[in-house]
Amino acid sequence: MANTGDPVLDTLIHNVDVAVTALDAYKLPTTPPTPGPTLTLSNPVTTVNADGSVNASVHATPDVKDVTLDEPLGTKITEAAPVNGIATFPVTHPTAGAHTYSFRGWDVPAGSPSGHPTNVLTSSFTVPGSTPVPPNPPSGDLTEIWFSGGAREFDADYEADLDKVASVGATGWRDDSYALNSARTTSIANACAARHLKFLCGVTGQVTPAQATSVATALKGKVYAYEMMNEPDLPNQYQGSPYTPAAYWGKISATLIAIHAADPATHIILPATSNNHDPMQWQKDLRVAAGRPLSSFGVTGYSYHPYEAAAADFGKVGDYPLNGVYHHDGSRTNIWATMQANGDGSCKLYLTEDGCRDRDGAGGTTSNPTQQATNCARIVTNAHLYSAYVAATCIFTVRNDASQDWFGLWEMDGTAHPAVAAVKSAIAAERAAGRIL
Repeated sequence: MANTGDPVLDTLIHNVDVAVTALDAYKLPTTPPTPGPTLTLSNPVTTVNADGSVNASVHATPDVKDVTLDEPLGTKITEAAPVNGIATFPVTHPTAGAHTYSFRGWDVPAGSPSGHPTNVLTSSFTVPGSTPVPPNPPSGDLTEIWFSGGAREFDADYEADLDKVASVGATGWRDDSYALNSARTTSIANACAARHLKFLCGVTGQVTPAQATSVATALKGKVYAYEMMNEPDLPNQYQGSPYTPAAYWGKISATLIAIHAADPATHIILPATSNNHDPMQWQKDLRVAAGRPLSSFGVTGYSYHPYEAAAADFGKVGDYPLNGVYHHDGSRTNIWATMQANGDGSCKLYLTEDGCRDRDGAGGTTSNPTQQATNCARIVTNAHLYSAYVAATCIFTVRNDASQDWFGLWEMDGTAHPAVAAVKSAIAAERAAGRIL
């Protein structure tokens, strides 16, 4: 110890030295921490199936007792214990767009209250969106070509219009004036039956369950299908419209149930939306509003208006450009996939309006009578491509005037456009080939 000559300071230094010596004597030995298990995942493999589902697998070291497959933000969607060092997962994958997943390894089963989950993959993997491949139609499951029309101002010559429809070989008629009353509906049903045309009858939101029961009972066996409104999301389309999916279901569900109870063999078809709304999202929201699959209420079909043939740009968005994506050939497949996801895979799709103007129209679309003939014939020849899930395609329409937006195949005086012969020839050829009913 240093001697400073100051007794007080020397005593203080001495006491500090003693204290340090004592502390050194009792110092705990330094022990390195025990390392935890080394969790390693490698070689992630994913395969997107035709129906949009995903098969995913990842290799795991022996210390990995469980693996979770997570969505972004760590939300677990499924888990699997490795078997022979590989964890595998079947994943229901959304078809609408790309989706990202990541793996996490655990040294105990993932459901245990303790453990050391480790994000052992340095990068997640992204599965691109996929469109299910349309299945091959079962034997005998063929689609049909119908016509759509029925504006009430044409009632005086209604039967003449049905004669035109039957003359080209079509097998059905969709009345889009949506009046459900005993006298008018009975007259149309009888006129269709006389021409061997299936009758799709429109129903408005103003029809009460009691009225629906009365008509459906009286016409049991004569009405092939009832369509529960048309484009109810349009303003001023019906009293109280535009309807949200929830409001629509509240308005129409009791009437729908009444029709099904009165005539269980008839088809119940839910409506198409306008170009104001995405039809897939409308279906999803309607499923939520109903609380269970719509087929459990007696629904057997969904309506859709592709209008892919509306002008020279067949298969493009035409004058229905919502998002510029779904009014084209592939859209019906996506709608059908949504029906399946909603639990309504037993339902069929009805393309209740498709056609082509005989002149230039809205949205800068261009056409002429020759183009109308080409496009309407193509509607017929393409129909079999979707026959696994499309029950019928309706060409819109018979009468050609401004009220029908110039989609008619016959002039008001009965003069036929070139499209009439083209459609008749196409129907005959497709039927002879066994591709349509």
